[in-house]
Amino acid sequence: MTEPRQELIQNLAEQLRRLEQTRRGPAERQRTSLGVPALDQLLPGQGIGRGTLVEWLSRGEGSGAGTLTLWAARRICQAEAEREKEPGGLVVIDPRGEFYPPAAVACGIDLTRLILVQPANRSDRDWALDQSLRSAGVSAVWCWLADADSRALRRWQLAAETGGAVGLLLRPISARNEPSFADVRLLVEALGSSQGANGREDLSSSTTPFSSLRRVRVEVLRARGTSGGGSVTLEIDDETGDVRLAAELADPTRQRRTGS
Repeated sequence: MTEPRQELIQNLAEQLRRLEQTRRGPAERQRTSLGVPALDQLLPGQGIGRGTLVEWLSRGEGSGAGTLTLWAARRICQAEAEREKEPGGLVVIDPRGEFYPPAAVACGIDLTRLILVQPANRSDRDWALDQSLRSAGVSAVWCWLADADSRALRRWQLAAETGGAVGLLLRPISARNEPSFADVRLLVEALGSSQGANGREDLSSSTTPFSSLRRVRVEVLRARGTSGGGSVTLEIDDETGDVRLAAELADPTRQRRTGS
């Protein structure tokens, strides 16, 4: 349910204060491994840096981008807990009202450290994103970002640098040609499945119709401090929340020869 603006502001501010009471504030810039070496090697410093924005562009329904961003959020929060001895929070900003908590649990997210914000309009969304990124008690901020102008993106970049949180921005493929202030911009697309045209991913379910396994391709479109480029194929297990490097498909020609 959406909240009136004043109630939204007061509620979010109070929850952020509670998180900050258990934290020491922004630490020095460190990087978090995503747990898949082949993917880490494509990133600057072989991981995601604190106080940065990461854009995940989604090519169609079921691309896997929503699951991957939640999985990255879990890795970031776990790494922060190990470094700071106190877990940081995850703020989910969900303008569409489609966030599904069981899907987050499947990815290993601790719901007791999660703040869910469902802003009523773009102005409230922008404010919530800015305040969450600036909070010293927040490790990661997840947000579906259908549209944003350069001024807002630059403000969020500065907010992340100030607070130390990682902004995980899930965006449609249409944003590919727009300016970016993210340290890393990734393109995620499903392999071997139908794709929609609007770049939206359904987060209302954590399973696929016939199998819990999905293959997705992640391409680095931009990475600050590197030449960028490169891609990796990952396998997502929707039942366990695991993400791993996809095994190479067997050569059918070789299989026929072996079986003959």
